[in-house]
Amino acid sequence: MEKKKLTINEIAKKANVSIATVSRIINGKKNVKPDTEQNVMNVIAQLEKEYGLDNRFLNRTNPFILVVAEFDSPVLNDFAAGVQKKIFNRGYHVITIDYSKYRVNLLSEINYLAKNIPISGIIMLNNYEPVSDIESFTNRFPVVTAYTDSSSSKISLITIDDYLAGQTVANHILSLGCENIVLLAINDTFSFSRLRQKGILGTITQAGITIPEYNLIHLPGFDFDIASSLLRQRFQENGKPDAVIGINDALAAIAIRESKRFGYRVPEDILIAGFDNAEISTLTTPNLTTINQKSYHIGMQAANMILNTLEHPKQPVQHIVLQGELIVRESTLR
Repeated sequence: MEKKKLTINEIAKKANVSIATVSRIINGKKNVKPDTEQNVMNVIAQLEKEYGLDNRFLNRTNPFILVVAEFDSPVLNDFAAGVQKKIFNRGYHVITIDYSKYRVNLLSEINYLAKNIPISGIIMLNNYEPVSDIESFTNRFPVVTAYTDSSSSKISLITIDDYLAGQTVANHILSLGCENIVLLAINDTFSFSRLRQKGILGTITQAGITIPEYNLIHLPGFDFDIASSLLRQRFQENGKPDAVIGINDALAAIAIRESKRFGYRVPEDILIAGFDNAEISTLTTPNLTTINQKSYHIGMQAANMILNTLEHPKQPVQHIVLQGELIVRESTLR
């Protein structure tokens, strides 16, 4: 038997508003009082539940914007998949913006989109814009940031405790008797690198180990050729370290390759660990000890947070900080 169709007329009647008001709300127009909009959204949710429509009445042309700071981020694929699954299941779609193309004028780009498309909300992966700029959007649509250390009373946040993750990896390496430890990191523009590095170096220092400057390798960005060159230079000038910690799995994989180039065995001669549990962590030989960030789950959580805010605008902003999980693999097994 075909399900009864939900109509604007029925929503308007039950919500005690005009058809035009319902039309403005489901098409993303903002010239409606918040209380009226919430009432209509509640009626839609109630009727959809009765009809078994699973929120599919809402206009599918009202997209969410996913702003991605680094398209080569190891967490992007899983995170985006989690976002899209949740968003699609609720009857919306996602437009992805490459932040690197719009960094100078990201705000104007989003403002332009908002004038031409009824945006439902924005999810930002690794946001580097000033918090005040991002807050300027929150009176028009909900915003959720992921994998960032910036916090705001107006912006929901979900992230991993990168400082704790750094401590966890460092403690694992120290527990195996390592003292001469190389850190392969990225510049402090990237909050995850800054926080992981702080956790790593603080833990090593607390263990009474002095870290020489030549063991701290800072890259200007995700340039793997530079990473290889600097690590080779470190090996040539200062000999074999006990361990190398890459600030992500890609850099840890480079450390495995360069160690082999110098005839060092992993893990017999050098222990190597990374972060993110990216696909490359299981493709290296040996495979990598790493921190699992559960990026797919975080993507679904970010999408769920923004959908809830859209449907319940008066709910408080959420700040969720999750713990990563240490996965011990061959690169640190002796």
